[in-house]
Amino acid sequence: CSSDPPGRNTVQSHTSSGPTMNVLRSSFLTACLLLATLHLAGAQVTVTGSGDVQVFRAETANLTCNVESSQSLTILNINWYKLNEDGTPGDTFLQYITGNPISEDADRLTELGLTGRVSYASDLTSITIQETAQPDTGTFRCEVTSLVPNLEPVSVDTNLTVVVLPQVRIAQLPLTAYVQEDVTLTCQSDSFPASTYNWTRMDGAALPGGATFFVGYELIIPVAVLSDAGEYQCTADNGYGTDTGTYLLTLHERTTPKSVAQTSKP
Repeated sequence: CSSDPPGRNTVQSHTSSGPTMNVLRSSFLTACLLLATLHLAGAQVTVTGSGDVQVFRAETANLTCNVESSQSLTILNINWYKLNEDGTPGDTFLQYITGNPISEDADRLTELGLTGRVSYASDLTSITIQETAQPDTGTFRCEVTSLVPNLEPVSVDTNLTVVVLPQVRIAQLPLTAYVQEDVTLTCQSDSFPASTYNWTRMDGAALPGGATFFVGYELIIPVAVLSDAGEYQCTADNGYGTDTGTYLLTLHERTTPKSVAQTSKP
């Protein structure tokens, strides 16, 4: 604001001692200060993140928190959270206030399993998680608050998915299989996201009649017959990769022990 209102004359008041008071000028300067404050309070702050981030286990994940504003922000407060399973923010694990060193919450980092694996930019507008593990999967929130001028917090969420590729393991129950008894082959994998499973016979023959899948990963062969013996293959697929395992099913004939006739001595 200029010292005099444009297009308006300043009314002066004179006293007997000679000093002049610019009455309207004082009121106008007060109004200018008020307008400047309102202008800063109307600043628009935008925070953008990395969107959905997907990495394979043991890779590095980069999460960003870019801040843009229509006005200069003198003092910023940036906090990083990881949301709980119910969607509520947990405790802050990293905090930055302009002009101060970044603060780490050692307890929260330990709780999240991130101790020693997180590095960050000097202004906390990005963090890097090294040697990612499946438990790192979840929603990370960056919250930005302008302290000068004082503005409402603005936040952005980044959904991190740490992909674990399938590694098939096959087991048999019972350990020794007999004809005319049920046999179960179990195919498991600790993949993330969870895998779907498919069973086939390596010789190309159809699966045994009546065979059923249970919860996707178990192949149940009811009342097995000798022709059900052979090599079976399980394929696990979680949308990011596949793995296969084979298992040789051997069936045994159950022999009934002969009964021993007992005779009494004379």
